[in-house]
Amino acid sequence: MLIEEANIQVNGVFLDAGSGVGNVLAQIALQTQAFRVVGIEIQRDLAARGMELIASRASRFPHLLKISVVTADIRNIAEGSDTVINADPDSKLAQPSSLISSATLLFCHDTVFEEDVVLAMRALCMKLPHLRLVALTTRVCPRHRNTCRNSFCKRWKLLKTIQVPMTYSSSLRDLHLYAAEPRWSMQ
Repeated sequence: MLIEEANIQVNGVFLDAGSGVGNVLAQIALQTQAFRVVGIEIQRDLAARGMELIASRASRFPHLLKISVVTADIRNIAEGSDTVINADPDSKLAQPSSLISSATLLFCHDTVFEEDVVLAMRALCMKLPHLRLVALTTRVCPRHRNTCRNSFCKRWKLLKTIQVPMTYSSSLRDLHLYAAEPRWSMQ
């Protein structure tokens, strides 16, 4: 569902914040024209395991080579104080901070995050200069009005809410898609 709605372009950079072992990353790499597919994962062992699994299939599915996972805490990235590292030390891709800052589409299953991480994720959405679409599992401003003063709402407009499957549940979950307001768009 996200793939159809996101319209990921050839020069697009997909960012999954909280990428786990990389299920979403692999799907995006294999099913879209994305230029790069980047994951941020706080758990170093989980990120490394994900990259091992991806590397083990890359000879059969070369599109998986577009994937890079960085180990970092979103809270620190949003503050600009974290040094991010590649989960795959043999990666020939760009520096991790460059990969993150070049994101054009951000996905985050933020329902499972603590409130301070959710707030940091929203702050990160404000900082990434090329971001044009944000997909979150929590709604940012449930009672939004035209007079809203929420900084997120100044840059982002709720485009639509779609129902998507999640690996941990048999029922569909909401995914809220936010598009950059025209004055913020880099295109």
